[in-house]
Amino acid sequence: MFPLHLRQLGQYDAAFEAEVSPDGRFRVEGGSYVTRGVREGRLSLADLARLGALAEAVHREPEADIPDGADGFGSTLEIGGRTVRWWGPPPTEAHRALMGALAALGT
Repeated sequence: MFPLHLRQLGQYDAAFEAEVSPDGRFRVEGGSYVTRGVREGRLSLADLARLGALAEAVHREPEADIPDGADGFGSTLEIGGRTVRWWGPPPTEAHRALMGALAALGT
């Protein structure tokens, strides 16, 4: 289920991006008017396995539709070569769990 790459773009320059490679290296950057900076590191094997299980759950979900004229946050998630896109909040509990885990990286 790797590599993982999540990119969220929203209004007013708000953005969040997280990448995790198959070997557990990660890079996270987020912010809007004020950036929190880049956080980098390497996951333990246990954390990498947990993140892989969360990604597998999302990978099995159908792709959500993005309505015409949608504004606000749009998200693009690449999971092992498959791209999933959605608009607004995460469409399923599996998406929310994976996004929460990615947001917590490096904190």
